Amino acid sequence: GLRDHLGTVDFLPTATGKGCELRWSVRFAAPHTLVGFYQALTEQLVGDAASKLQAALAEDALEFCWELPLSLSPRDAVGEWLDFVWEGGGGWPLPTPTPLGLATVACADDMPAAEASRVIKPPGLQETITSLQETGDGYTLEYRVDNP
Repeated sequence: GLRDHLGTVDFLPTATGKGCELRWSVRFAAPHTLVGFYQALTEQLVGDAASKLQAALAEDALEFCWELPLSLSPRDAVGEWLDFVWEGGGGWPLPTPTPLGLATVACADDMPAAEASRVIKPPGLQETITSLQETGDGYTLEYRVDNP
């Protein structure tokens, strides 16, 4: 078997000051007849993991924004959005989202509370409303996706 197996991962600054360099070193002792096998296996596993990390960190962040005129006041539009989109699925031909029953969103005084967390099936996305705030001239609602 393997003896004296040690892995070291260094994260070093680059000359440009942007990002860092990953240096992943592995050391071990193996029987002479298995050195080639364990070397190839280690190079494959460590190299694959390092490359996948690099690719995952290189993903682009996307942001979309739609601005549409609605015929409702901001307060009424929030209530309709919660009902139609959040709880009803927004008209998609999919099963309506499943509320998780974890908490409710505190709305304005005379607005009904909304379920804070839901699952959209398919694709199985779990989302949670993290904030619903009244601003000077309207409302801001924020939500996050809790799973990839």
